[in-house]
Amino acid sequence: MANIRSKSSLAAKSGASAQVKAREAVRKATGGREFTEAQIEVITAAFTPVERTPPKQTPPVGGNPPVGPVTPPPQPQQTVPEEPQTNFEIDTKLQLLISSIPRANPGDIITSEYHNSLRDAVRGIASRIGLSVSATSEFQILTFSPAFLPTTQKNSTALNLKWDVMLNRAVLPSVIAEADLNRPVSGGFVVQLPDNAAIFQMIVRGTRLGAAAPNPKEFNISLTRAKFGKETTDPVPLIVMDLKAVKDGAFEEDGSVKLTEEEKNKFNSEFLITTTTIERQIIDNSTWNYTVVAEWTAGAATAAKFEINSIQILCTV
Repeated sequence: MANIRSKSSLAAKSGASAQVKAREAVRKATGGREFTEAQIEVITAAFTPVERTPPKQTPPVGGNPPVGPVTPPPQPQQTVPEEPQTNFEIDTKLQLLISSIPRANPGDIITSEYHNSLRDAVRGIASRIGLSVSATSEFQILTFSPAFLPTTQKNSTALNLKWDVMLNRAVLPSVIAEADLNRPVSGGFVVQLPDNAAIFQMIVRGTRLGAAAPNPKEFNISLTRAKFGKETTDPVPLIVMDLKAVKDGAFEEDGSVKLTEEEKNKFNSEFLITTTTIERQIIDNSTWNYTVVAEWTAGAATAAKFEINSIQILCTV
């Protein structure tokens, strides 16, 4: 309490001293004229300067306070978010694929065009939703040149007619004798496939020669397996492709492993793929010899001929 009172006394004395000085200044300025206390207070308030405290500036952290006028910091620019890019181009391509699927009407013959256009559209949809449609990510692809070696006739040691094998293709003989029109031109080669992979598909690329020529009696390319020593007497077909009706010019056809009638019956009755089907697809080079065979029979002198450029076998990894 003593400290508070002493501080108040000092403040009072300081205030009284200021008033005395103010009266003296007024008296001198007015030539000794007497003013009332109220007038002196008004004059004192008017002439006494008011001290203004300059705004406090905060010095930057770790440095000296700025000298001169302070420039306000630049305001961050407002960035307008970019609109997400549309998938218009992708959707347009997908729409074209879907639109290209022919409409089937009652009585129409369902051709390969229906299947292939639908297949392309399904692949486009799968790609659109992020599923992989690249064969290289799902399959091991093995490519073979058609180095057809002569084959013997079934249940005989007599040779069939031979394919003319060149560096990059195999071609049917340019001349077929009339006596050989119903004799097959046949050839094959052994393929080396990866153990324990599953055979999925075979792709044949080639060319149909002779525009508007009639179909031959027979033109099949097959992938077979047989136990060693029984390649010619007991082959088991895995993939069989009938190519006699492919279009003129260059072609690319594919075929998959087919179920036997016995397997189809088991499949229909049990609603599952039997172990026999799965076993046929699994590659076992210690037990089986795998062979690709191409067989063409003219049937007529004007029948269309073919050349084969490559054969690919796709195996699931």
